[in-house]
Amino acid sequence: MAAGVKPNPLARAVFRGQAAAKVIHLYGVTQAPGPSAALFRDLKGVDGAAAVESLTCGGLICWISRVPETEFSENLAKNMQDLDWLAAASIRHQQVVSAIAQAGDVLPARFGIEFLNDKSLQEHIESRESILKDDFNRIRGKEEWV
Repeated sequence: MAAGVKPNPLARAVFRGQAAAKVIHLYGVTQAPGPSAALFRDLKGVDGAAAVESLTCGGLICWISRVPETEFSENLAKNMQDLDWLAAASIRHQQVVSAIAQAGDVLPARFGIEFLNDKSLQEHIESRESILKDDFNRIRGKEEWV
């Protein structure tokens, strides 16, 4: 390495075959088939960079982004004390929830709901699937007035 050049830790992790760790941020849940993924093409995730994706969880669709673990898990409590960070992230979260709601019924997740991996999210949703389906029956055809 050239003198005076500091190694980039992220580049070193990728070089070793290890991408930066991610967690799953949950925006909300819809019933299948749910909104088209094309709806989210130009929408940024809660971190301002991650794509919004759909993930099948039992008979439901979870709307997620894969976000940096350090920012949204390890340091989430600290970051939520930073009002500038919190405002920007919560606005992006709400923009995604609003986009989903434009396409159909959604059960929104509270800001800060993170999962370690696909399996942990799928198991959580599947364990609550009957409750969530009852909630969908309760909100079907209703509008939220703000």
